Amino acid sequence: MKIQLLDPSHILAILSQEEARILGLSLRDGLPPHWASLHCRLAAARIFAEISRRYQLPLKNQKILLRASQIVSGETALFFTLSLRRKTRYHFQGLHTAVYEFSSQSDLLRAASAVKKLNPAPAVQYYQYPKSANGGFCWRMIVRTSLQHYPAVQNLLGEFACFCGGVLCASVTQEHGEKIDLY
Repeated sequence: MKIQLLDPSHILAILSQEEARILGLSLRDGLPPHWASLHCRLAAARIFAEISRRYQLPLKNQKILLRASQIVSGETALFFTLSLRRKTRYHFQGLHTAVYEFSSQSDLLRAASAVKKLNPAPAVQYYQYPKSANGGFCWRMIVRTSLQHYPAVQNLLGEFACFCGGVLCASVTQEHGEKIDLY
């Protein structure tokens, strides 16, 4: 087995025909090995374990990617790439935008007072929005709240209105609707 360390995160291993045959990675019935099979992955893991033992590679928090192919000469090439495995954490900051549509103005007023009780200084906008081409109107409320308080607002407004959408619906409402001030 020929091993070449291209850099600390890229390793090339070339197996002779005899080594590939012993590990079960040679051509069978004229077909190359199926690299996604458990047998081929275990053979590649054994090869990489030997390489890491021989060269004392630091493998803490590393993800190992494998590219493998048969060379025309009959040898097998294994290209190992090491990359850091990072834990992904999502921190949502800012406000969550939601748009609710009301069928009547009285429902809008009741919901506005309930939201006001829930949060004394909410980021809320009210719009009269054209419902259809024949001149009908509905009322929309755009609520911007923290993600922590969003479930309470959603439960509260679910009694009075139907949810329309998020940021995109809010921008369409602001563009085509007429803003109204309730307070």
